[in-house]
Amino acid sequence: MSTVKEMDKSISFLADKYDEQLKLNEEFKRSIKDLQAQLDQTKALPPAFTADQDALVVSGVAETGTPAEVQQSIQDIISETLEMPDVTVLSVERLGSQPAADGAKPRKILVKLQSRQHAMAILKAARKLKDFNTERKADGALPIGIDRNLSGGELKHRSSVWPAFKAAKAEGKMCRWQMGFRLFVDGAEVLPSGSM
Repeated sequence: MSTVKEMDKSISFLADKYDEQLKLNEEFKRSIKDLQAQLDQTKALPPAFTADQDALVVSGVAETGTPAEVQQSIQDIISETLEMPDVTVLSVERLGSQPAADGAKPRKILVKLQSRQHAMAILKAARKLKDFNTERKADGALPIGIDRNLSGGELKHRSSVWPAFKAAKAEGKMCRWQMGFRLFVDGAEVLPSGSM
């Protein structure tokens, strides 16, 4: 009789393990499907829409210090404020010409990272900058901004839909940027005039 109970327990245990594996399998399938959709979306972009995927653009960092000091400052923001100590900044480069006036808005910085995955993780974690920027504003400093490094085609696309963005915002409509250059107003994508 006890052998039957032991076999029943074993069968029950195996059935539970099987159900667990089925659930994990479904989760993996969903993850693969999501990743495939992201890959398809990226592949659908024309060549003019490709930029350094492992680079970000940081704004709001003062025009002081050597490039090494600026790099360390950005590394500190990523490590401490965004709580990502495993991400390493490989290089930094100021964009554009140096501002003529003292107190002018500082140039943006192109930040090269180890990988695209690190860049994407930083973009997701950039929400943590809200409190940090509140403190910076109280001290009279500019807020720090982190954005994707947009290619020439992406910048052209973004600037062509910018008037529609401003008009929609003025009307109180819900606007959302996807991938840094695609504009959605009330859930519908806004295409540049002349596009199909």
